[in-house]
Amino acid sequence: MTTSTPMSSICHMSIEMNGGMEVHVGETKLCIFENNPKTIGARNLNGHTVVMIVSNLGAIVTNIAAARDSSLSRDVEDGTLHAREQMQHVLNCYRQYQDRLFGANIEVACIVYTSVYRSPATVSRDGLSVSLPHQMAGIASELAKIGLEPQFKFYMFTELRRSSRSRGTVHVDARGFIVTVYLDDKPTCCIETARAAADRLRP
Repeated sequence: MTTSTPMSSICHMSIEMNGGMEVHVGETKLCIFENNPKTIGARNLNGHTVVMIVSNLGAIVTNIAAARDSSLSRDVEDGTLHAREQMQHVLNCYRQYQDRLFGANIEVACIVYTSVYRSPATVSRDGLSVSLPHQMAGIASELAKIGLEPQFKFYMFTELRRSSRSRGTVHVDARGFIVTVYLDDKPTCCIETARAAADRLRP
């Protein structure tokens, strides 16, 4: 398995050295694993939200900013509308490829990776608050339209330079027998490929 160091990361190495597909802010991309590249990811997340729909056949990944413009980053209405608009690209792509990549009897994982920040105890008991709760509600509502209930995962928002390149990264890797979703280089979700299942069930 590929490993990372403080000066590199699985996501960065996949994109820079192996031609992996990168999803920039404002983009929605589809990766079909029977073709190359077989990896897709996003990096340098800091306040953005990444939504992933993943099966053993392909993945849809979108990278959503807090608002259409940085000057509106605290505008709840604009942030919610922006997220819903970008999620339309996700829903359209999912519906187009649903039968081929996400259909019946195909295991599908839906993950939303978003930021939290340190907040006073008067705001939250554990000292952490979701940065964009209005966007999370809108994203969950849009995903419900296609019957998906996401897992919400969180990373720490920081205004300081990160000590490791693995921080703020998302990477979906289908190069082996298992499709693995990495968040900050940590394997978070694994889906068995059809090839792996066939080998496991072979008498």
